[in-house]
Amino acid sequence: MNLRTTNYVLRIAGCLMLLFLFALVLLCGAPPARAMPEYAARVGEPCASCHVSPAGGGLRNVRGQAWIASDKPALVPSTADALKALGLQLPADMSIYTDAPSSIPTPAPLRLRLDKYRPLLERLFDYEGN
Repeated sequence: MNLRTTNYVLRIAGCLMLLFLFALVLLCGAPPARAMPEYAARVGEPCASCHVSPAGGGLRNVRGQAWIASDKPALVPSTADALKALGLQLPADMSIYTDAPSSIPTPAPLRLRLDKYRPLLERLFDYEGN
């Protein structure tokens, strides 16, 4: 083999070695973050109580953020307590949710103007599909 061929072979071998190392780093890099099911067992609530994903792990919702901020107590705070702990306020008139009307009025019957929609209905009924 001449010098030119040797250099070419060494370059190809070097590129393959770099590609192999790159693939190795990607496959064996940092392990994925995992939820800690022992926390769910300790507080007696599912992972979805604190995490956005129902399976657990990843981003925390408001309750999870407040639980971490309060040094992981034995109970996960309620949403209202979590909002207070994080300094957030949701102004709302709670009487909207608690005051039910004594009687519910009967709704008016629906009235369709078939003459207005007749061309559309005829076209839909005559349409044979794709």
